[in-house]
Amino acid sequence: MDFSQITEVIVNFIKNEIEARKAESVVIGISGGIDSAVLAYLAVMALGKKRVLGLLMPDKDVTPLSDITDGLQVCNLLGIGYKKAEVNSPKQGFNKILERSENRVIEGNLVARIRMCILYYYAAMNSGLVLGSSNKTELFLGYFTKYGDGAADLLPLGDLYKTEIIGLGKYLEIPNAILDKKSSARLWTNQITEVELGLPFSQLDVVVDKLLDLQKNKVYNQISDYKSDFPGIDLQSVQRIQKLIVANQHKLSFPPLCKLPKGI
Repeated sequence: MDFSQITEVIVNFIKNEIEARKAESVVIGISGGIDSAVLAYLAVMALGKKRVLGLLMPDKDVTPLSDITDGLQVCNLLGIGYKKAEVNSPKQGFNKILERSENRVIEGNLVARIRMCILYYYAAMNSGLVLGSSNKTELFLGYFTKYGDGAADLLPLGDLYKTEIIGLGKYLEIPNAILDKKSSARLWTNQITEVELGLPFSQLDVVVDKLLDLQKNKVYNQISDYKSDFPGIDLQSVQRIQKLIVANQHKLSFPPLCKLPKGI
């Protein structure tokens, strides 16, 4: 891939969208991971460091110290302003008024939505927009919280697979500690993306890309006939990824609107 050209396209996208929407700044959730680091680098290239605000939103029960350290390093290397807003107090507040759930996904999604509220609060304070760091792999697998980390005004990385973002991160000279870190949404302790999804990103991206291609050509339900397109990957894993894509399509569309007939 031509990462120089990709950088130019994304930088111009951010610059043009911010200008068209007459926003003064952007806000980015800085997690200490590769996606938000790459996004922050590109945002500074597009707008300058004074128009980019980083928000570190750790959960003391879950977030490792290394994530905070790496996130701060990104902010300091870029020279952007940043704020640290721990999510524990609002999480505890919600837990006082809500019926508790033993389902860690429900609990984790609550944290993701708390972070979304914090991002939009500071975006409004700074006449800015929220830049989301979701990548193509996560978007099409539905590996994000609806109205949580999936909520954003712009998705500059949304057409790049995870492996492509890692390559772009190397091109941008992101610190090795971030490049080498295992991807995690950090919604609960020891959550690792590749473990949850059942395949390494090197295989996930191949599967998702081929499935989207098959879907486009209307042969999506005949996956068993295309086993040769997934060398070294068992068919059961491919079918599981296919089900994820189908089940989570609703996350990529606006809620259906009930249209009333004229003259009713």
